[in-house]
Amino acid sequence: MILPGAFFEAINGILAVMFAWVIAWFLYDVISVFRIYGLRRSFYEEAAASIACLIAFAGDLLIRGAVWWLRHLDNDGLATQATRGLSLSVVAVGLLVSIVGCACIIRHLAPNQLGTWPWLLAVATALALGIGFAI
Repeated sequence: MILPGAFFEAINGILAVMFAWVIAWFLYDVISVFRIYGLRRSFYEEAAASIACLIAFAGDLLIRGAVWWLRHLDNDGLATQATRGLSLSVVAVGLLVSIVGCACIIRHLAPNQLGTWPWLLAVATALALGIGFAI
C-alpha cells in the first residue's frame, strides 16, 4: 500500500507547527532564566538543556517546514526544480542544526566523566547508519 502524498503533507505540517510551539516554549524558558541570572555562567548552567533542545527542534522545524512546503506544492502540481532545490538546501541546513542540537543535548545530559565520547559516538553512528543505509 502506498501512502498518499497528502498524508505526508499533513504529517509534516502538524509536526512543523508543533515544533514551532515547542521552540516558543524553550525560548520562553531561556528568556526567563536570562532575566533571573543575566549573561553569567549560572545562566548557561541553568538554561543549557533548553538551549540545546531549542537548537535541535529548530533544525527539525527547518526540515519539516521545507518538506511540508514542497509536499504542498507537489500535491498541487506546482513544484519546480527551483523549489525542490531550495527545499533540499533548507533540509540540509536543518539537518546540520539538528545534529548540533542533538549533540548538545547528549553533551549536557551525559555524565562529565565520560568526556566527549557520548556525543561523538552518537554523531558518528548516526552519520554512518544514515549514510550507510542510503547508499
